[in-house]
Amino acid sequence: MRWIVWGAGSIGQRHLTNLLARGERDVVALRRAAVPLPGALAGVPVRTDLVTARGRGDAAVVICTPTSAHVADAISAVGAGCDVLIEKPLGDTLEAVDRLRAEARHAGRIVGVAYCLRFHPARPSASRSGADSSLPTGTPGRITRRVTARAARSAAASYSISRTSSTTSDGCSGRSKR
Repeated sequence: MRWIVWGAGSIGQRHLTNLLARGERDVVALRRAAVPLPGALAGVPVRTDLVTARGRGDAAVVICTPTSAHVADAISAVGAGCDVLIEKPLGDTLEAVDRLRAEARHAGRIVGVAYCLRFHPARPSASRSGADSSLPTGTPGRITRRVTARAARSAAASYSISRTSSTTSDGCSGRSKR
């Protein structure tokens, strides 16, 4: 399967590094300019359009673009036949999230949200102690599609895509096409 990391800033570079560390070899960076990536990522191909980045066969896209572009980029990826993992926040409006949900259902694609710090040990302990009432409590759960404890145990697991039907916490089903 091809992995496309859309956005090559610090978060995108972290996803590229993690994918390579878990042994993925078909990894492509998608960004506005065909500028080579730095350091250890210099060998990762850089593409400037989704069609070229996608190629043929199964593909998944990790969206690491600015928040205002998350939903539009994800809809493009879903429309191109890709499963999608989006960096949080999922979108900037609930209406946009509803559009993405409808597109993903129609295309039979899986859409998930990366919320890596959800399982960070400091978050629940701080919430229990009441030390910081500014910590988010319910908001991420409103629009988070699918986060599993397995992703917290292993960086590799956070990039696993189920090829079977899945149901998310809000009841949205996604079926992956073969």
